[in-house]
Amino acid sequence: SIIIGAQDDSLVKVGENSYRDYISFLKNSSSILILNHIHIEHYLMGVLAKEMPASSPMDALKAQAIAARSYTYTSLSRHKGEGFNLCSTTHCQVYAGYEGEHPRTNEAVIHTFGEYIIYGGRVVNTPYHSNSGGYTEASENVWGGSLAYLRAVKDDYSLNSPHSSWTISFAAEELEAKLRAGGVDLGQLKDIEILNTTESGRVADLKVIGSRGEKVLKGSELRSLLGANNLKSTLFTISKEGSTKDEKVHVIAGDGQIRAVDLNGLYIIDGSKKLSANNNDILRIKSKDTTYTLENKVSKPTAFIFDGKGYGHGVGMSQYGAIEMAKLGYNYIDIIKHYYTGVEVKNIGK
Repeated sequence: SIIIGAQDDSLVKVGENSYRDYISFLKNSSSILILNHIHIEHYLMGVLAKEMPASSPMDALKAQAIAARSYTYTSLSRHKGEGFNLCSTTHCQVYAGYEGEHPRTNEAVIHTFGEYIIYGGRVVNTPYHSNSGGYTEASENVWGGSLAYLRAVKDDYSLNSPHSSWTISFAAEELEAKLRAGGVDLGQLKDIEILNTTESGRVADLKVIGSRGEKVLKGSELRSLLGANNLKSTLFTISKEGSTKDEKVHVIAGDGQIRAVDLNGLYIIDGSKKLSANNNDILRIKSKDTTYTLENKVSKPTAFIFDGKGYGHGVGMSQYGAIEMAKLGYNYIDIIKHYYTGVEVKNIGK
């Protein structure tokens, strides 16, 4: 392939975009790709303003620069099989070339030149996200591997900032369609039950209940099915609209007293299994003298409301938390050590 570069640190222009260092072209099965052969520090200049607002406090920008530098160094083989190192999207890090640079973010890159996050004597992969919602997540709960420096950390600094809390509502039919498009076809949607949460409060497992069966999903699977920009994180609770959750029935409690209880959430034991009262169209309850039939006592939900916190996978540094820490006077080393457990920041000159 031919590598094209400019002299005297000037830029290479391709269409409307300009790039530092060198470019080449790679033809794949469907298109021609522009490859930017670039020094890591120049690359970071094209990344930083796309990953954190340039108006952020300088120590937050420095923390972001070092996290992005360490992430870059440990991710250079992500697209090796495709003939390049990193892509320019959120799959790796957003990179916009020279047009993506800003004087303040360039300053953060320059002032932290060669600084990396170190654990156990080596540079480590340092993921980050927009907002933790008040608690970061442990690595094994997202990607399966437990890493000692990526622990769940209480993070009040991320509260009361963009995306710290959010609400989204889906009509039942819309939710059914999204699930069906993702291969989860359970018929008419009746309920979604959270089964387990992680230490940080994020949904680990949930059960989707429909008219044709039920399926257990990971919280991350549901987020993917509904869209990561809709369900901003897996730190959420679920409520319903349209079901008669205030419907009361009278039962005899264990102490012999008659009590009125909500039909929603009530279970009936039939000797072989537990039946949810609000997931059956017809329930027959046998008393001493007769059998009572409760038919269509509980209507199907018309909408599901997700009340959540945070934005992103939750592992590593919360960008808005870092911004708030810097506003409170913490320096970039403090910020990094808060989010990455037991690490050091060292200049290794790479």
